[in-house]
Amino acid sequence: MMIRKIFVLFALLLLGTEMKAQDSQSLTATFSSYEEETFYFMPDDSEQMEFSSLNEKASAKYDLTKSEFKGKRFKVTYIIETETDASGEEIDVNIITDLERIE
Repeated sequence: MMIRKIFVLFALLLLGTEMKAQDSQSLTATFSSYEEETFYFMPDDSEQMEFSSLNEKASAKYDLTKSEFKGKRFKVTYIIETETDASGEEIDVNIITDLERIE
């Protein structure tokens, strides 16, 4: 009985991890600017996108707060999280999880 419980918990953990991986998206975009704690990128085929933060993995690779990366192209991997703003409304927030420089 205990082995069955452990197996079920393990399976649920794997399923949860796999679902998280499916939530990430990526795009190719040019870094536009960093203003008021927001990162702006211009994708090749759509309007400018804003990202509220970078996780540790992405920020360890590139310090986008420095102007040297402005105008440089990146493959941006990100997730969308739902947060509640000051007025109590739910909003979608883009968070960068990985960056790869494209020459």
